[in-house]
Amino acid sequence: MSLELTKFIEVDTSNQEIASKSVIKIVSLLSNEFKDNFNEKEAAIKLLLLTTEIIKEVEILSNINKNLSSNDKKKIAIYLGYLTLKELYKSNTDLFKSYIEIYEKNIEPWIEMLITVSKVVNVTNPELSNKIKSKCCICL
Repeated sequence: MSLELTKFIEVDTSNQEIASKSVIKIVSLLSNEFKDNFNEKEAAIKLLLLTTEIIKEVEILSNINKNLSSNDKKKIAIYLGYLTLKELYKSNTDLFKSYIEIYEKNIEPWIEMLITVSKVVNVTNPELSNKIKSKCCICL
């Protein structure tokens, strides 16, 4: 874990509490998706869904702590995903290992992809951006 991330999540207890609440929120949203089974074909889709929820939470965190760089937000997003998967599979280490392997291979490209799509939607099509904000859309 990087020093910036350690300072953000572990040292500052208010940020640690916020991170814990974020993990609890994401777990409650996605616990039905991540059941006690593993299907490699479905795992990537589930993990991409997890990534979209994490990015939303990181944006909330960045609104609270305004001096987070893009790199800090990315590191926090990756770590929140790890914490979420750890919580989801705390009683099943085999499933945790299966999901975390796919997560670690793909999380950075997924984050970059979602940020790019978000920027394009927000900048080039504000009307679509407003529609998306009012509805759930897994792809954005």
